[in-house]
Amino acid sequence: MNDLKFAFRQLLKNPGFTAVAVLTLALGIGANLAVLSLINGMFLRPLPGIQNPNGLLTIGGADRAGGFGDVSFPNYLDLGNRNSVFSEVAAFAESPFSVSADSLTERLIGEMVSANYFRTLGVSMAAGRDFRAEEDEAAGRNPVAVISHRLWQRRWNGDPGVIGKEIVINNHPFTIIGVAAKDFRGYQLPTAHSVWVPLHMAPQIQASGDERFVGRQFTWLRRLAGRLRPGVSVAEAEANLAVLSRQLEDAYPAENKDRSFRAFEYSPFPAANKTAPRVFASVLAGMTLLVLLVVCANIASLFVSRAASRQRESAVRLALGSSRGRLVRQVLAEGSIVAAIGAGLGLLIATEGAGLLLSQVPGEAGEPVAIDLAADWRVVGFAGALALLSTLGIGLLPALQAVRVDLLPALRSGEGSHSSRRSRLRSTLVAVQVAISVILLVVSGLMFRSLSLLREIDPGMRVNKLVLANIDPRLNGYDDERSRRFNQVLLDRLHATPGIEAASLAAMPPFGGGMSRGNVHGGRVAPTEAFSCSLNFVTADYFRTTGITLLRGREFLPNEPRDSRAVIVNQTLAQKLWPNSDALGELLHFAGHTEEPMQVVGVVSDSIYRDLASEARQPRPYYYRPLGSQISDLPICLHVRAAADPTALLRSVRQVVAELDPHLPLFRVRTLNTLRDEAFWQQRLAAGLVTFSGGLAIVLATVGLYAALAQEVSRRRREIGIRLALGADRPDVLRLILRQGMKLTAIGAAFGLAASLGMTRVLRNLLYGVSPSDPPTFVAACLLICAVTILACWLPARRAAKVDPMEALRYE
Repeated sequence: MNDLKFAFRQLLKNPGFTAVAVLTLALGIGANLAVLSLINGMFLRPLPGIQNPNGLLTIGGADRAGGFGDVSFPNYLDLGNRNSVFSEVAAFAESPFSVSADSLTERLIGEMVSANYFRTLGVSMAAGRDFRAEEDEAAGRNPVAVISHRLWQRRWNGDPGVIGKEIVINNHPFTIIGVAAKDFRGYQLPTAHSVWVPLHMAPQIQASGDERFVGRQFTWLRRLAGRLRPGVSVAEAEANLAVLSRQLEDAYPAENKDRSFRAFEYSPFPAANKTAPRVFASVLAGMTLLVLLVVCANIASLFVSRAASRQRESAVRLALGSSRGRLVRQVLAEGSIVAAIGAGLGLLIATEGAGLLLSQVPGEAGEPVAIDLAADWRVVGFAGALALLSTLGIGLLPALQAVRVDLLPALRSGEGSHSSRRSRLRSTLVAVQVAISVILLVVSGLMFRSLSLLREIDPGMRVNKLVLANIDPRLNGYDDERSRRFNQVLLDRLHATPGIEAASLAAMPPFGGGMSRGNVHGGRVAPTEAFSCSLNFVTADYFRTTGITLLRGREFLPNEPRDSRAVIVNQTLAQKLWPNSDALGELLHFAGHTEEPMQVVGVVSDSIYRDLASEARQPRPYYYRPLGSQISDLPICLHVRAAADPTALLRSVRQVVAELDPHLPLFRVRTLNTLRDEAFWQQRLAAGLVTFSGGLAIVLATVGLYAALAQEVSRRRREIGIRLALGADRPDVLRLILRQGMKLTAIGAAFGLAASLGMTRVLRNLLYGVSPSDPPTFVAACLLICAVTILACWLPARRAAKVDPMEALRYE
């Protein structure tokens, strides 16, 4: 305690030193904790509200190829009734809901769940109750709902009277019976769910038939959650599931051939294979750890300089009988105080930083991402570990240097014989900072070059001035005929709206992935060689609205017959099927379908609908059909081409839709530019974080180099005076100091470049069009670090060249 009290007084006597050390360390620790909070929420901690996650298994349907997918309702029932390892097995399926209440309609993402869903997860209710078993026994019989605490607060300000209130979901009345626990948002990432209804309300929610509950071929349950019985291990559960899978395959070979149950220990992340996201998270964590190393090296350098200024004090203490261990403790005490305060501030910085990182992650269907970033024991424990490691990093080496002192020279002049060793230590720390800065600059350069090339990819459309908005009339009970009338009136109104150049509808937006309706063949491709092809349903004027070029033939007509067999293909599909002839008039066949072939009436240029990077390298075959030929099971994406500023049209578009149907919500309203940016959010997030890290590292390295050279000039003041007195020119002194600083830079840069060549290999999956060993990026990083360090060296060198020889010698 005496050491801590003394250290605290010493730090207060030097507020500038203390403030710089604490704030620098807070930034380094805060960046690490922000990334850890994101990783913690994605992979480690259960989503809020779930109790005892160690007893939960996530169960899905697996095929022979190793895929992890949905489960049929009959298979779910058999699993629940026949297993001997689970006390509860719950099922759930995500679905969009059009929720109307109090004259306000909005589209929300909800779930259809089994009656034991909340009980299986251990989720309590903030108000009301959850589902009873009898409320999930017959299709369409019990229209009850549980809402999220977030929705309760946002729509009804936490009014307890919401229990028993009637709301309309997808044009069907439901009664609210409960409000989920405050923090509960769902079982898995990424979407935060707002409403839950019984599974047997699926026919009303999705306008589907009861056959989904009896047909094993309908695999519509997204996942199952199983609660293990006490004492049952995961291995025993997997063995039991394997036995059940074989039994179901034997009993129902037509539907369950080569299919089985597959289970994983609960994780917030829904994917069975987490390799790619874990690599991405590791890259982010690695970059911030490098920043912390730079921070510790910088503060350690400050402590070394501080130890040099207190050399006489250390010598006096040793001469009066103090042990060297006591001096080490005093220096470590100062480091521990700086680290503790820095870790505390880092926790505050991490809260804002993690929120900023999360804002860059797009949710599903436009909904917010359901990650809880609140600090838990892992984050606090990691903060403590970083504080401990920082204490050792910034205090141990300076402490050991402080006690390695020759008493007589130190008492006589205030400087011991180990000053050269201290100088070497400072030089080593500076070289380390430069090396890490080079690594971060190289990674930052690679990420930004890749991001720039991604943004330069031509998606095959005119990106500017295009507004997209989603409408889902099927959620409000629209049948095919009503949907067609609504679509036609909507387009007519939009075409008559000032400022709109063109408007059309499509089933899928750009970068939305497209849909697949089986394999196609035709032309030179035989039925046995049929291949997968993406599809979109569009209205007339779609290609003019999006800017996709019509190469040959015609677009769809405004009055295209409902039973039209017309199809428009993109250039890649046309060349694949009919490479040496004109595709117009040819027939496109569908493998394994009873559907009659369709006739090609137009060929359009290639455009990107799924993955910018992969489709830019290899365009995907694509075809288009008239939207009027199939509507009932499709959402609608409205495309509006603005004559000027697209954002100015948003209000007009909303007003037109509201006039046609005030209960039909318009959602995911954004420009195509925004949607394109969302397509490479991982690269954008990584580039932003690495740029921040690299910028902080290079600033710290520059300051560290400047401080080291400034102290070296001060230490060698007498030597410089003698050199000048004996005839040395001031340019010679200038070159002497510059040479010393640039030598440290060169050593650090060489090690940094060597390390970068190995470390950037892990970025391969995040890069597009750039090699991990891209020479221009490496050269640019070296030139930048050299330019900055020359400035850091110039100022101390200039001061050294201005030393007055007489004054320096007289002082000595």
